[in-house]
Amino acid sequence: MSDVLETMDARPEVSVVSTLPPVHVTIFESFDLDATLRTVGEPRPFDRPATEMGMFDQDAVLRPITLLEPILEASGPVPGCGWPLPAGGQVLGDVPIWFGLQVLRFGYDSPAEVTVHLAVGDDRQDVTVPAGTGRVMFVVTGQQGPVAVRASGAPAGTVCVDDVVVGTPWPEGLSGN
Repeated sequence: MSDVLETMDARPEVSVVSTLPPVHVTIFESFDLDATLRTVGEPRPFDRPATEMGMFDQDAVLRPITLLEPILEASGPVPGCGWPLPAGGQVLGDVPIWFGLQVLRFGYDSPAEVTVHLAVGDDRQDVTVPAGTGRVMFVVTGQQGPVAVRASGAPAGTVCVDDVVVGTPWPEGLSGN
């Protein structure tokens, strides 16, 4: 367990998706990693919106995530931008009813550091992203409904988002079932 804690403490910028813990951390599969660490008195933040998101594999290696089995994929109508975000926000699609772990990811391009505000159904999440081009990810497990995004910190229409995907997170570089 110490290797998981050390990795999380050394990489606080990476949002860790709470999944089943590596086998050598616990053999109990009824608890996710968040519950396991809280139970032993070592709580850590999980499932935060971020520009970097990872999962521990079975060897306790923190890997970036990829998204499998997409339930939503959408691209905006403006070439080279996708959706320029208006002041009131933009609906990017709808997340259907789905059971199981889900992450929403999209690309962004911004002239300044901005706070991205995401709403999926009744769930609201915010994350500050740096100026430039990047990707931002949100855990949306159990959420359904319209995906709406707005940005604060830059003039309306200057922040672009594109390539929206909602799918099951999986450790990058490992084969998924």
